[in-house]
Order: sequence, then C-alpha cells, then structure tokens
Amino acid sequence: MQTEVRQINRILHDLHQPQSAWRRGVDLRSQAFRQELATSARAIAMLIDSKRQLAIQDWNSRIMNDSAAGPYGTPDAPGVSLSTDLQRQLILSTAIRAFRRRLVAANVFAHTYQTVALQGGDTVVVPYFPLMTAGSQRFVAGIGYQFSGADVAESRSIPVGGQGPAVKIPGQDRAYQTLSLSSYLLSRQPWVDVEKLIVMRAEQLALDVWTDIVTAWILKANFGNAVWSGLPAAFNSGAVALIAGVAKKLNWPANSRNLVIGTDYWLALVQDPNIKAVATLNSEGQISEGRLNAVYGFDQTVESPNIPVTSDGNLVGFASFPSAVLIAIAPITPTPGEAKNLLSWEQAVDLESGISLVHKRWGEPWNSTDREVLECAYGSELGELKALLRLAANGL
Repeated sequence: MQTEVRQINRILHDLHQPQSAWRRGVDLRSQAFRQELATSARAIAMLIDSKRQLAIQDWNSRIMNDSAAGPYGTPDAPGVSLSTDLQRQLILSTAIRAFRRRLVAANVFAHTYQTVALQGGDTVVVPYFPLMTAGSQRFVAGIGYQFSGADVAESRSIPVGGQGPAVKIPGQDRAYQTLSLSSYLLSRQPWVDVEKLIVMRAEQLALDVWTDIVTAWILKANFGNAVWSGLPAAFNSGAVALIAGVAKKLNWPANSRNLVIGTDYWLALVQDPNIKAVATLNSEGQISEGRLNAVYGFDQTVESPNIPVTSDGNLVGFASFPSAVLIAIAPITPTPGEAKNLLSWEQAVDLESGISLVHKRWGEPWNSTDREVLECAYGSELGELKALLRLAANGL
C-alpha cells in the first residue's frame, strides 16, 4: 500500500504544476492558463475519486502507527506515506461531494456550473429552453419556410460573485466557510473525525447559497398565488396529481418538470401507499437519497431539507420547469497582489455535476497561524414567470 500511495503522491505533484506556475508569476488573466488550471483540477478530481479508499486506509494506518509510537510519533513508522497535499485533496473531494448533495435541488433550474475560473466581475452564459408559446406556422407557396428566431435555445449572461452585504445583489455573492486544517489535525485525527468537520462546513455553504437564490426569486410577486396550500399531513399523491394537472394545463413540456418539497412534506408523501408502490416499481426511485423519479409526470420529486423562509413567509415547495430560474457557479481567480500572498489557490471540482469551489490558504505570521477558506462564487436571475408553481403552508 505504501508504494502505491507514494506513486499517487508523485502523480499529484505533477498535476499540481499549473498551481505552482501561477505562484511563480504566470498571468492569471490568460484564458489559456485558466483553462489549464481547470483541466488540472478535473484530473486531480479523477485521481482522488479512483484512489479514495486507498488514501483513507493509509490515513487511518498513519494515525494508528503514530499513536503506537508515542505522543510525537516517528517519521519512520510504517504506513506514513500520505503527503499533506494528498490529505488536503481528499478533504476537498469530500467537501465538494457534500456541497453537491445538499445543493441537488438547484439542478431543477437551468444552470451552468463552470470550472474555468473567471476574472473579477465576469459573467457566465446560462442556456435554457423557454416554454413554447408560439403557434405553428403555415406553409405558403412562393414564400416558403419562415424562421422567427424562437426556434433555438436562448441564453443569458449571469454575473457571478459579489462585494459583500454592503452592496448585496439578490441571488448573487461569494459565500465561504472558514477551515482550520492544522498539521496537528491532519496528523493526529482519524479520517472519520476530519470527514465530519468538512461535511458540516460544505453542507452549510450549500445551504446558504440555496437560501439566497430561493429567497431572491421564488416569491408570490414573481410567480403568483400558490397552486396548493396545506399542512404536511394533507400532502399526498392526490396533492401531487393536482399540481401535475395545473402544469399540464399550462402546457409545460412533458419532460423536465420537477417538484421540490420540504422535508416534512416529503416524509408525508413517501408514506402514501400509492407513492410507495411507485417507488417499489421504479428501480430509479431513491427514497433514501431524497429523490423519486417519474411520479405523476414529474421527472423528479426532490426533497429539500431547507426550504427557506421567503418574504412571503410560508413557501413549502414548488413545481418548476428549468427556465424559471437561471443559476451560474464559477471560481474567481485572485488578484495579482492577493495571489502573491497566498500559500495555495486551487479548485475543488465535482465530476458528476461540474460544480467548482475554490480553496484558499495563506499564513498570518503575526498570529502564528494559517488561514483557509472554501468559497463558492455564484449568481442567479429570474427566468420565465410561467415556469414555476408555488406551494404554500397556508393561504396564497
């Protein structure tokens, strides 16, 4: 195992060459170099995903060997082969997985999760398919086929990032969680303890991003009165059928309809005998993951553990077509002055979704400590007003 882990350390060192290059003064404004950073980040993610269990096993054997050797360990103890860089990549891999799981409800909207870093206030293009409202045209001899321009996917440039609460833009910001990954933590704590810490931080970061987006846009002022209201006990297969019927009457396309509901409503729904039957028959249904497929015409019924309190006060869920809200997530590179003071700047990439978070680390000698943050730069905008149906606890 030691030999294989050392090989992973060497591969990781080679993949980190672009990160080393920017520390030597390579211009971060270069699009080609930022593309190289993104390619490196994806390659590192693939490496960590493929060797994850081996790295965790080596981490834990290192802790046991150090414990057996005494309070200060011994550098020659067998099993000590996991480099600090590899430990941090394992941590970042865990963080991005936890972030993606908690933000899964955002995938029902049109989104672009970009891995190529942006410069400053750059924007990300989010393509989307609008609801089809234009009627069919009639062929006229001598004129031929006419094209209106409404026959292609549309797109919008979404600004990503922000400057803080003083100039807060709804649904757009740079949110971060602080980390304290000391050498003591990395060398003394078993993986399970470190994992718990990182998962909690990453899930909270995702929750804060989701809350900002939902409270910015999913409002009665934008999408009108709720199509269904009631307490969790009343939310059953009949309620889902009613909501699906409203979507059909609005001529939403048969594919890409989704339903997002809070935990209390999810728990009530999955206890309905009709829903249990669907979950049993549908091999893709994953109740344990907070997801049901193909229920009353909805591609996915998704549990969102935290439906935030909006200014309307009683939002409990929504049915939507992707064009209702447009979301972008992309890393932002440090300024040249900031870069010179950083010990490391790198991207944590989720290969499944494409989400990319930024990890920064710098030292404060006056405090005799290192500082680390995990950051998500995101933006969002209101899409089509007829593409979402609100669900409320009571009233409208």
